[in-house]
Amino acid sequence: MAIYTKRRKCDGVVTYYVRYAAPEGVLNGKGKPYRPVENAGTTKGQARRLLAKRLGEVASGTWVDPRVPVDATTFAGFAETFLEDHPGRRRSNHYTSNVSELVKEFGSRRLQEITRSDLDAYRVKLETTARPGRPIPPTKRKEGGPTRYSLPPLSSTTVLKRLRVIHRMFKLAVRWDVLTVNPATDLEKPSPRGGRTRYLTADEFERLQAASDPWLRPIQRLAVATGMRLKEVATLRWDAVDAAAGVLRVAEDTKTGSRDVQLGAAALAVLKDREDARRKVGRLAGRLSPFVFTSETGDDYSTDEARRRISDATRRAAVAAGIGAGLGFHVLRHTAASWMVTAAVPLYEVQRVLGHSTPVLTQRYAHLAPGHLKTAVSALDRALGVATATQVATQENADSAMTS
Repeated sequence: MAIYTKRRKCDGVVTYYVRYAAPEGVLNGKGKPYRPVENAGTTKGQARRLLAKRLGEVASGTWVDPRVPVDATTFAGFAETFLEDHPGRRRSNHYTSNVSELVKEFGSRRLQEITRSDLDAYRVKLETTARPGRPIPPTKRKEGGPTRYSLPPLSSTTVLKRLRVIHRMFKLAVRWDVLTVNPATDLEKPSPRGGRTRYLTADEFERLQAASDPWLRPIQRLAVATGMRLKEVATLRWDAVDAAAGVLRVAEDTKTGSRDVQLGAAALAVLKDREDARRKVGRLAGRLSPFVFTSETGDDYSTDEARRRISDATRRAAVAAGIGAGLGFHVLRHTAASWMVTAAVPLYEVQRVLGHSTPVLTQRYAHLAPGHLKTAVSALDRALGVATATQVATQENADSAMTS
């Protein structure tokens, strides 16, 4: 930043300005370097005080271009730009839902005013504050008491996702020259919740199918037969299916683009049945739907509300089948992965089937592999000169054969 002056020719009045040199490569509408300026008054003292203030704001990352509309500098305004332009968009509504919650907290504040202490306080609030649940019926409501039941604070996994999103937002704000400092750098985040990944046994899956409505069974079966996600199954289109080659193409709104899913006999049988049902529905509706799965009236499941009905119906079926409460549709994806690993399918192949961009997510199923880590430990035994159980049994069999 620097001070410069302008003298009016008509009366000789000198006006001081503070000029900020934008980063190299940032141009104005005429193709020249962008240098936002601010009127600093008519005295050198005013100019120096303003310059010192602005330099402090630049150092702390709170400086705001005076020619940018105020509403565009709010967190809510930047959130709209972030959702439209950021390059890390994902398949699910993970970003959309979390950004929506962040806007409720910081929406009206200017982006440059949000500090690290604000983010630390928000993290503590997420981890410790009870959430309002469903309303308490008037007949059960106590005078002067709460109007809603209370729910426990968010899980550590949900808090982690929320903080990762806000870190990403501020990181891109710096990259796009909206901020000079990222207040979320090194923000303390909770560890993801551990615990066993729930999956179904073959018997449990059959019980789930028996307890599910007829329209839901083929959707569940294709999910297990391919390892696809709910959105991928529900929005699968016929033009993505190549039954002759035994593959279907799953579109992914990520940097990995799309992936090919191999179709086995079970998946092909589901698609064959759906093709027959499609013709019947098409004759009644007067048109053929482009989607593989539709209701009896031809309505597809491409909306969030429709997919929520699928997940809710799966939860109800799990309870009716006696499998357990809280099992959503995603348990079928875990089931497909677990069955593959248990059958000694290499983790790399499981990763390719599931569409994981890195092997980190696939590693959660490693403990299911037959002989998991036993080969590695046996190598240490051999190095230490200790016979393994297999070697002992082999030697005993050889000695027995010699004596006989």
